[in-house]
Amino acid sequence: MIEFSSIRNLVTPHFFKQKNKFVPRETNL
Repeated sequence: MIEFSSIRNLVTPHFFKQKNKFVPRETNL
């Protein structure tokens, strides 16, 4: 479970970064 938590901590910030990039594009459209 510790390894899974570490992987999730690494993946979650990457997901949020992509989401933040998509939000401004949709706003511009």
